[in-house]
Amino acid sequence: QENIGIPVSCQIICSVGVLNIYHLPQVCDEFYDIGLPVHFNHILYPRYYDIRCIPKPIKIEIQKKLTKELSKQFDADFLIHMLDEDIDSKYWEQFKQWTKAKDAYRGENFALVFPEYYELIKKHDPDFLS
Repeated sequence: QENIGIPVSCQIICSVGVLNIYHLPQVCDEFYDIGLPVHFNHILYPRYYDIRCIPKPIKIEIQKKLTKELSKQFDADFLIHMLDEDIDSKYWEQFKQWTKAKDAYRGENFALVFPEYYELIKKHDPDFLS
């Protein structure tokens, strides 16, 4: 295509929730490697995707992982601090129910798609996807 002289810049806006918080460092690294800046927003609804519903022992391990692995060029401190907050545990139960239901109708398996995250969850919540 012909260059029409209009400056264009691209950036990534990553919505962060229960399903992707664990793998955030890897996601960021992929975009960083191709030169795209990444910004974050926090999923609030549905509540079962809100990172604040994750049980405390799991959140502590995720915080450690993010603090260690997430490069400083990504401003994710607010996400790490949000993991200090809690919301009603019923939303974690809903997350488990929805994940199991979606796996069934999509023919997927959370444990196979996210094996490391699954093991972390199972360590602290043995009933996960049982």
